[in-house]
Amino acid sequence: MYASEGFFKECRRKKWKYILRYKEGSIPSINQEYQVLKKQEKNLQEKPEGVYDYVTGIDYRGESINVVEYEAVEEKKKFLFVTDLSITGRNVKETAERGRWRWKIENEGFNAQKKQGYYLEHRFSHDYQGMKNHYYLIQIGHMIAQIIEAWEMLWEKVKQSRKQKHRLLLNAWKNRRIKEDESELEKKIQVRFVYN
Repeated sequence: MYASEGFFKECRRKKWKYILRYKEGSIPSINQEYQVLKKQEKNLQEKPEGVYDYVTGIDYRGESINVVEYEAVEEKKKFLFVTDLSITGRNVKETAERGRWRWKIENEGFNAQKKQGYYLEHRFSHDYQGMKNHYYLIQIGHMIAQIIEAWEMLWEKVKQSRKQKHRLLLNAWKNRRIKEDESELEKKIQVRFVYN
């Protein structure tokens, strides 16, 4: 996902809210307007952990874009985000944090799935549905691995690398035969995600 006219329109059409990492070269007109307006609006906030700034209501081909800037003191890095969330002086820090979390989850997750034995970059099917199914299985496997890795005490006694642990888990799943319970297939379930 990246900032583009099509992305903004699709989000509006589906009534999705978004926050994306914005790279200055992706839509230069947004950055140019942001640089001019931030000097006029003076929303800058300096806090011990970093510097926050924002501008709301930048017009991009009929879409109202808000830009949030965060400069991390420790990392000495600047991050820009585009969003359609309402931004105020009271929530700019929180919005920047959410943008960093989203970006970090996406980057760390994809990197792990590419380089730690999940083979995300390989195309295992020419069938679109098959590719989607394979991707979902990678996601499920990665989630299970993250849960297991969180149980450090469980793994402390196993003196192996992360890749070796993942291989053990994969082999355990391969050798386990799962039997379907027909009565369970008919039951409706509901899955809820709760964020604190």
